[in-house]
Amino acid sequence: EDTKERNFEKLKELGFLRKVVEQSHHPAFGTPPHPRRGENASFSFYGGDVKTAEKRFDAFLRSWIRENPNGKIIATVGMGTDGHTAGIMPFYDKKSFQKLFNKKDVLAVGYKTSYGVCAERVTATFPLLKRCDDVILYAVGKEKIETIRMLLTKDKPLHEFPAMFLQTLPQATLFTTVSNLERE
Repeated sequence: EDTKERNFEKLKELGFLRKVVEQSHHPAFGTPPHPRRGENASFSFYGGDVKTAEKRFDAFLRSWIRENPNGKIIATVGMGTDGHTAGIMPFYDKKSFQKLFNKKDVLAVGYKTSYGVCAERVTATFPLLKRCDDVILYAVGKEKIETIRMLLTKDKPLHEFPAMFLQTLPQATLFTTVSNLERE
């Protein structure tokens, strides 16, 4: 897999991420968590196994939400050509998928997959995406045309095409470089 083709890498090229980081101390973004001595104020994914990172990330999110009751949660997610989004990969087994990504009150999950270059993932869950004030789907590239069409026009099972969940969110917005989504 060419890592330069990932949505996040393309997003960084636009300077969007830099602007978000520069503005992250704006009152609308809430107060960053207070670091312990020698720590940064941001969350670190590193250290420990995937389940340990899951617990840390979930606790981090809960702490931020508790400390910033008026804070805004804005998620920028991508979408793969297989319909994965926000690190949530397609599963063959619907029950396992629902248990992992749609468990009430679980904001982050860590799991192992044989999919792609990242065998271990810590990611958001559907309950976290529901809590977001804005969800920005950033999907670019000619290779995404059919996937975007599918997202906008089909009704596929969620466990097979996780990005379908974004259709349920009134606060989700698609940003794409694809100008012609009409069937050719």
